[in-house]
Amino acid sequence: MDGITLAYIIRYLQKSKSSFINGTVRFASEDNKMQISYTHNLQNLVIKKTISGTRTDMLHQIQDFCIDCYFDFEWTGQALTPLMLADLFGTTEGYARVVLNRIYKKLKKHEKQFLSEI
Repeated sequence: MDGITLAYIIRYLQKSKSSFINGTVRFASEDNKMQISYTHNLQNLVIKKTISGTRTDMLHQIQDFCIDCYFDFEWTGQALTPLMLADLFGTTEGYARVVLNRIYKKLKKHEKQFLSEI
């Protein structure tokens, strides 16, 4: 992993860390692979994922991981707006619209899983 990729990832995690109140997101880098983890403070739960690939691939994987952890453990049901997502996930408002579309797809997937369990 080159220094530019690492700088992008550190910048992203620095901007998004304020979104996580009930837990923390950490990362470790070694041999062009990165391991990212979410530790939940109240449930003594640790979720880990190893990511690799191009800078764009890695950033998307980290964003997906953070989005999943946020909605699984942090989200309190407040309305989602592109501006809120820009603050939450360290992006511009324009790119937050792209992230918002990805989140809606994930929410629909979770909704289908929830309805099938009922």
